Amino acid sequence: MDVGPTSLLRRKNEHRDKRRKIYVGMDLHKHSIQIAIVYKNGRMESNTKISDTFKDIDDFFSEIPKSVGIVMEYPSIYEAIFLHLRDAGYNPVLFNSYKARAITSSRIKTDGIDARVLAELLWDGYIPACHIPSQDILEMRHLIRHRKHLATKHRTMKHRIHAVLLSRAIRIEGTPFSLRHMAALRDLRDYRIDDYLDIIDTISERIKRCDSTIQKKIENWPDDAPRLPLTILGIGPYIAMVILAEIGDTFRFQDSVHLLLVR
Repeated sequence: MDVGPTSLLRRKNEHRDKRRKIYVGMDLHKHSIQIAIVYKNGRMESNTKISDTFKDIDDFFSEIPKSVGIVMEYPSIYEAIFLHLRDAGYNPVLFNSYKARAITSSRIKTDGIDARVLAELLWDGYIPACHIPSQDILEMRHLIRHRKHLATKHRTMKHRIHAVLLSRAIRIEGTPFSLRHMAALRDLRDYRIDDYLDIIDTISERIKRCDSTIQKKIENWPDDAPRLPLTILGIGPYIAMVILAEIGDTFRFQDSVHLLLVR
């Protein structure tokens, strides 16, 4: 029988002396969340679908104690919900599905089954959790990946210009995309090349802005973590911040070998 969180809390209070712990599995989707609640004895209490709005999440957890164990799979949409629950006083963990195949290898896959299995894996202690870095590192990751995305689009526009030149059997001497080369491209009066060059100019400005922000973050970082990689020949500010953003807190690793095993 599907019951809500109020019934769950009432039943927990009836067995307070037994000190049962509650485990919550959350299967996140684009517009909804499937939530399964399992007791310490392995009995499922509820399996409910709610919308992914903060209001519905707050309503569902409003009478659930902060001591519950919460686990959610690691989709691209996890961050806002994870941080919202953490800010509310809960201690959620992210499930690394690459290291546990209990869900992905299941013959029958439904949202309810996935949520229940997540809760049961947490109850059994078999959850391979993902590391969640600090807010500063998360923001740096967003900046680094945004710059990478811009650079990819930048290269794509150049490839399209090359394709247009090949299709028209045009060859321009000189260094590709130097000032003289780009002026020669403009002289061709090809609307496609002109549009691609305009996009390249816009993206270049955005990349410069990202680089400026990265440089400021390096200068204002509270410790030497982003500055140490700069002492290595060939590493600039961008790569230094990539290293910091992807590794995070180095003290969470036992030694350099464990650091190298990160995937």
